[in-house]
Amino acid sequence: MAPGITDVRTHPGATGLEGGSYTGTVYVRTNDPQQPLVAHPVTLDVTPVPSIGVDSPVLDFGNVFAGFSRTLSLAVRNTGTDVLNVGGIDSADPLVTVAPSVFSVPPRSSQTVSVTYAPLTTGTLSSNLVIHSDADNNPALTVAVLGFATPPPQIVVGPESLSEALRTGAAVTRILRITNTGGSNLDVSLTVDLAGIVEWLGVTPAHQTILPRESADISVTLDAGDFGTTVLNGAVVIQTNIPGLAPLRVPVTLTVTGAPNIAISDIPVVVLSQQTVSTFGARTVHRLSIPLAPDAGANLDVLVDGNFGTTLENAQISAEGVTLGVLGATGSECGSDAGKFSLDAAQFFGMSLDGILEITVQNSPYVDVFCQTNRHTVRLTYQGARSLLDFGSLFIGLRRSLAFDIHNRGSETLKIQSIASDVAAFSPSALALNIPGRTDATVTVTFSPSDPTPVTGTLSILSNDPDTPAVSLGLRGQGLVAPVIRAQPVQLATTLLKRTREAQTLHLSNTGGNDLGFTVALKTRPSGKEPASCAPLAYLSEWRGGRMSAIDLHTGATSIVSFGLHTPQENVVIDASGSTAYVNESDPGTLAAIDLATGTVTRVAFGFKFPVGLVLSPSGNTAYVGESHGGQITAVNLSTGEKIAVVTGLESVDGMTLNTAGTSLYLCQRSAGVFAAVDLSTGALTPIATGLDGPGSAVLSGDQTKAYVTESGGGRLVSIDLASGQVHPSAIGLDSPQGLTLNGVGTTAYVAELHRSDLTAIRVHLGFPDRGPDVGDPAAGRRHRPLRPVRQRRPVRRGLGDRHRDRQQRSDHAAPAGPGHSHGEPDLSGSGR
Repeated sequence: MAPGITDVRTHPGATGLEGGSYTGTVYVRTNDPQQPLVAHPVTLDVTPVPSIGVDSPVLDFGNVFAGFSRTLSLAVRNTGTDVLNVGGIDSADPLVTVAPSVFSVPPRSSQTVSVTYAPLTTGTLSSNLVIHSDADNNPALTVAVLGFATPPPQIVVGPESLSEALRTGAAVTRILRITNTGGSNLDVSLTVDLAGIVEWLGVTPAHQTILPRESADISVTLDAGDFGTTVLNGAVVIQTNIPGLAPLRVPVTLTVTGAPNIAISDIPVVVLSQQTVSTFGARTVHRLSIPLAPDAGANLDVLVDGNFGTTLENAQISAEGVTLGVLGATGSECGSDAGKFSLDAAQFFGMSLDGILEITVQNSPYVDVFCQTNRHTVRLTYQGARSLLDFGSLFIGLRRSLAFDIHNRGSETLKIQSIASDVAAFSPSALALNIPGRTDATVTVTFSPSDPTPVTGTLSILSNDPDTPAVSLGLRGQGLVAPVIRAQPVQLATTLLKRTREAQTLHLSNTGGNDLGFTVALKTRPSGKEPASCAPLAYLSEWRGGRMSAIDLHTGATSIVSFGLHTPQENVVIDASGSTAYVNESDPGTLAAIDLATGTVTRVAFGFKFPVGLVLSPSGNTAYVGESHGGQITAVNLSTGEKIAVVTGLESVDGMTLNTAGTSLYLCQRSAGVFAAVDLSTGALTPIATGLDGPGSAVLSGDQTKAYVTESGGGRLVSIDLASGQVHPSAIGLDSPQGLTLNGVGTTAYVAELHRSDLTAIRVHLGFPDRGPDVGDPAAGRRHRPLRPVRQRRPVRRGLGDRHRDRQQRSDHAAPAGPGHSHGEPDLSGSGR
């Protein structure tokens, strides 16, 4: 600055300051060496003033019913620095009132004012409020008020209450009429009020707007469902837009009379299979049983757990050879991937005709098994047939069975007086049934075509269901002329020098009426230097170990034939070729076939109820399975897996044996203590011997005149004369004898002693067991040199035998335990060689 005088302006401001005096200093910094910093004091006196504002310049009441009122809130704010004093609020319309109208508001505070519009008649509101105050900015603030008044709605409900009487399973819909007699729209919301969690009462629709002088019909549904005899009370609750009107209640009473209630296969069928994998690129095959005939398509839910991180680590899903999709590539080294796959009606029908749906899950070669969980899970869900049983095409002379469920949803016993087909080719498994309340029963219909034509029929079910006394299902199938194979020559035979070969031709012809499908396989038997050099073997199944073992009857040496069985039972049988063994797996309810050369296990039939007894027909084509919990004997076609009930109504079926003609089957009923015969042509059951103590396994003598039977409770081996029924002890002092077979000449019986874990040889014509030490010959009165001990084994754990004995005694009444329940003790089959 040149020498002289210069003015510097300052700008004090009072914005945002409360009233009062404020002091400060203005500093001037210079290059004057004597006064480099010059201070100038400043004083500001602020006078406080109030300032007014509102949260909205307009209050809109909208529609207010005449004769009623509506109140809105108006916030009056003091944005100044002194107390705001409101001296009054004037309304230009007397129908609009305010409270309070006189008040004071501290600085930076607000006061809520209630503004009420109370029209007496219809009309329009367009007015304003004037707020008088000492505000510095607007001492007379105007707020607009708007709205209009219409006549209120009025509600009339009829009927005033509802009351119905229904039988179990029945339902009814009644109409509740709501009328608006007012001058504005009536808004209603409807709910139900009932005790308990079962929703027996419902309304539709739940919301409705009813115009003036109009009505709306509300559907009220009362459903007796599965209730037995009882009285149910509830109410339909109606809330409206009429101001001050409490919710209306329409009482509802439902009187239920207990009754049966029939339904056909109305629960979805779910079949689950889960397998753990333990090798690279593992493959699992899930043979899913189809217990009920399908109604339409099916859904498959597949879950893979394990090493499925990269795109190369995946699993391919297929059904009966048809690829469905691929899972994997999750991005995580160890994890899970899930997928849902659908089979349409045509696919599912074709794939499930044999009663089994085979699902294959194939891991790629890159899938390792180092993860904590390495597993494939498959779940099949489908709806059982409810209106039609379609058997497809079937060769004349064969039979196919389909099943459906009859459910009793009611509280009283459903009495099925008649189940009948109007066509002879279709036959139901039961002609009449009694189904207790809230239970169900499975009915099987078998199709046996006799002509090469399409066959249709109707299955009629008559019951005491008061609402649906007659139910029908359509039946459909197609008979086909079967192919007939002829093979020439009937036998191929030759004699060859070592290291030479010869080609021979087997001519196959089909003299039947349809194409013959076939495969050719060669079965050979190992041979020694002479036939006599083949060691006699006994095959035993082991419950706890889940395996089958072979025992050399000359040396007692044991070798394991197969692993991976699930609770294998007694009564192991060997086919005529000596190459395949069959055994029941009781807990999963399956029939397993074991290749005796490789140990491979194949499940050939499913869905049994604790199978124990097992025999093969002379041809080897049919297995007869005794179902202990099911109380029946079921014939299984080993080629197709088809199952047919031969005898029902049995009690605790255990061991079985078959005569050489294949006409009579002999069985033990363990808890009943009965040994009986079944005529396989008629299904007739004839008791032969009674009063036995826990009859278990049975085998016929070579001349077919008597049967040898083990008594697990009595510790005996007895012979029973088939003609007279007389029982003679063959050996006593056995420890819970179970599995049983005879040697080829019928002189020695081999018995598995459950609690000793021994296989014991018994000279049946002498009547004592041979366990090694010399024993006396009571028949000859001299010493007899015993047979060499076959096998004596220490139990896997001490005391298991006692625990099994208790378990067996407890279960004999309902589901007799087979010898396989021993948790490691052996069950005995027939000798395979």
